[in-house]
Amino acid sequence: MNRIRTMIKGEDPDMRVSQEALLAINNAVEKFLEQFTQDAYASCVQDRKKSLHYKHLGNFLIDM
Repeated sequence: MNRIRTMIKGEDPDMRVSQEALLAINNAVEKFLEQFTQDAYASCVQDRKKSLHYKHLGNFLIDM
């Protein structure tokens, strides 16, 4: 959560963010990354590849 706070402070040093907001952002990022990796893995399996490539990651972003 400190990394999220640092990124927010980097955008606007005067912005104040509550712990609840940081927790909500942290949970949203975790869910996004979880879904992102699951979809990338599914794309990799669908292509019958043993290693993950950039195109597998890109397929998820295009579908959004």
